[in-house]
Amino acid sequence: MATTRSTVQSVLDRYVQAVKASDADALLALYSDDVHVYDLMEPFERHGNASQRELMEAWLNEEGVEQDCVIEDVNIMQDGDLAVARASVRYSATKPGDEQEWMWNRATWALRRETGEWKIIHEHTSVPLSAPDMQPIYDGRGT
Repeated sequence: MATTRSTVQSVLDRYVQAVKASDADALLALYSDDVHVYDLMEPFERHGNASQRELMEAWLNEEGVEQDCVIEDVNIMQDGDLAVARASVRYSATKPGDEQEWMWNRATWALRRETGEWKIIHEHTSVPLSAPDMQPIYDGRGT
């Protein structure tokens, strides 16, 4: 079990590395060809790895913007060739002039072992909403 946990954890580690390196190809390589994504950003639902390419390239290749990503509070559950990981994810972007934007997401990934390698087959991100006005809360984990 420890080996499997570290292998699933390595997918999350490579996710962070790909975002920090602004490497869309490395990020896309973590996903299965038949991935299903529920996202905060439009389009809110995507089917298949190819549907993510344009969005990821636009995000990670924004000129002059340095991307960062931190994944915390990771919980991994695994049974055979299927695993689920959930975590808090802080995305940030430093723009020219050192202007920084950031937000916390809650993320859940379902992974399947495909020919010995873990691939993300489902990703679901969310943010909590404030009770009085139903506005998204980007500055916390909603806990």
